[in-house]
Amino acid sequence: PGEYDLELWVQDINGCVDSTHLELTVHEVEAQIGSDITFGCVPLAIQFTDESISDGNIVQWDWDFGNSDESSLEDPFYTYLEAEFNNQGFPVDFSVSLIVIDQFGCTDTIEDYLIDPWMPNAIFDNITTEHICEGDDVTFSPVYAVEDENDFVWTFEGQGTSEDFEPTVNYPDPGLYEVTLTVTDELGCVGSTTQTLVDVEGYPIAGFESSSDTVATLCYPALVTFTDTSIINPFGSRTWNLGNGDPVIGSSTVGTTYDLPGQYTVDLFVTTPNGCSDATQLTINVEGPLADFELSDDLICKGESVTFTMTDTTDVWVWQWDFGDGTDSSGVGEVTHTYNFHPPGGQTQVSLVAWSADSACTAVVSALVNIEQVVADFWRNNEINAIDTVHCEGIEDFFSNQSLNGDSWAWDFGNGQQFTGENPPGITYEPGTWDITLFLANSELGCTDTLTKQMIIHPLPEISSVGGTICAGDFIELFAEGGEEYTWSPAEFLSEDDIASPIASPPVTTLYEVIGVDTNGCSNSSFAEVVVFQPPPQIIWDTTIVIGEVVFLDGWVGEGYDYLWEPDMWLSCDTCAAGFFTPLEDTDYTLTVSDTLGCFSIVSFYGFDVLPVSSVDVPDAFTPNGDGVNDIIYVDGWGIKNLLEFKIYNRWGELVFETSDLEEGWDGYYKDELQNVETYAYVVVVETFVDAQPLTKKGYINLFR
Repeated sequence: PGEYDLELWVQDINGCVDSTHLELTVHEVEAQIGSDITFGCVPLAIQFTDESISDGNIVQWDWDFGNSDESSLEDPFYTYLEAEFNNQGFPVDFSVSLIVIDQFGCTDTIEDYLIDPWMPNAIFDNITTEHICEGDDVTFSPVYAVEDENDFVWTFEGQGTSEDFEPTVNYPDPGLYEVTLTVTDELGCVGSTTQTLVDVEGYPIAGFESSSDTVATLCYPALVTFTDTSIINPFGSRTWNLGNGDPVIGSSTVGTTYDLPGQYTVDLFVTTPNGCSDATQLTINVEGPLADFELSDDLICKGESVTFTMTDTTDVWVWQWDFGDGTDSSGVGEVTHTYNFHPPGGQTQVSLVAWSADSACTAVVSALVNIEQVVADFWRNNEINAIDTVHCEGIEDFFSNQSLNGDSWAWDFGNGQQFTGENPPGITYEPGTWDITLFLANSELGCTDTLTKQMIIHPLPEISSVGGTICAGDFIELFAEGGEEYTWSPAEFLSEDDIASPIASPPVTTLYEVIGVDTNGCSNSSFAEVVVFQPPPQIIWDTTIVIGEVVFLDGWVGEGYDYLWEPDMWLSCDTCAAGFFTPLEDTDYTLTVSDTLGCFSIVSFYGFDVLPVSSVDVPDAFTPNGDGVNDIIYVDGWGIKNLLEFKIYNRWGELVFETSDLEEGWDGYYKDELQNVETYAYVVVVETFVDAQPLTKKGYINLFR
């Protein structure tokens, strides 16, 4: 601290010099503490003073009294209300510190200014136990205070006071009790401590009840539960002994099973947390008959017998056998039973049920009979849904062998068919009820088994249906019978498609199929046609022909129509849909088409222009080689009414063919022999429709091969 004069000289490269001057003052502050006293009995009141030295004015003080209390006064007055003790139980000094700050912001700290508030240590202990039962004594003792150097005053809640160094107090009633010790030392300093050190618990009253309390006769095996009814506060622990050696946890409700008749002593011990305890006990009397039995054999085949003999009976008045297969027997001590089934897992339990006098108690003893698992079994199809065992005819049935431990199999399908082997082929049954039997054997064990299952095959329903004929635009009621449910198709133009008699209004002739289902779910079908008469198209047609030419006309429009040609001249049939027409002069025909219901009547027109011309001709060559082309030579021409003569001659003038039938020609054979390739002469005479005299033509024919 002090005043300092500072100078700075600088010189550049040219030798020019300059200087500057600064006066510096360094201030000092020194923290110091003063007090009127530093030692005394608690409560200890002390006047602290700031005795710090500073160049300027001190503007801030931060006091710490060593116990987390603080002050910002210059000269605080502070009272220590209690003392603090070290591990040896003696009071410790408080270290006071002060931080001061002056007007220049300079600061200083002083620490370890010691203050010693004094009081005797009144901590005490229960040198017997803090947790006692009602009526117990408790002895108390100071921990640090010395007997010869201090005075002691004990205050016991509800039990008075004492000035003894180590007093003993009796607590007759349960509860939590406070104890206060006041110690005065030689300086007159006083220390006091209050502690809740005494927890006095009352003795519990043990008690319990059992589920057998209201049972007149307790029969074995007896399940008995016990419930703790003890009066205990607070609860510490409980211990059960149920008299049969079974371990048991300390729950408020426990249970056990007494498997044999006898007397069982049950004990309950209850204890508070302080160890105050009580106990009680109860005797359980369990009654019942005792019996056992022996088996002549415990491993058999299905169909074999076992003899059971009752032994070792006590208090048995009445008994009954349960053979484990749904049958039983009473009143005999030895019985033989035949087993005709396969139990699940190959075992069945045989039980002997015994009753004591007046049937007060019953007892059951059991044993296992093992039946060799030579088990006949098979699936009908998959045996998952109804079709596996019951279905409609027409479905092939398959039987899958599911047997156990067999080495030979024989099948009888109930319809005269049989099969030897493990897995049979498929069977198709007629309608009816059929019994399928599988015979199984195991040659090594000597066991056999037989299983019969049933198949029910329903016949298909006989579905019949009726359609009809309508005019276009009309409707008709269809009919079906033989089923319970129906489905028609196609469904279009039907009022409903799932009833027996829907209304149909098809625009064209339609074949309906109806599928009927009976009460068994079987179905069949039938067909019903609805014929729809349509108005036939009107035809206006004409042609030109040569007189004598034949024309085929076809006016067919469908079944159910009537046909009438007019006039009835030069045609093969006037009421047929089609026919041959040979008009000899210009003729106009009408065809009237009408249906049988009278829906429509349509008239069409066919006109013929007939040319009155005639001619006769014969081809000049043919090839009768059997290839179907040009094998026969005929007379040809126009307007020919009749063939009067057609003769063919060979080169020697011999007549090799002759006919007067215009439809008959020469095939090149004479006397059953095909003639040679050469030129033949012919003569033709015909009658025409237009010439007054017959026409004659002569010429030559070439036969080629």
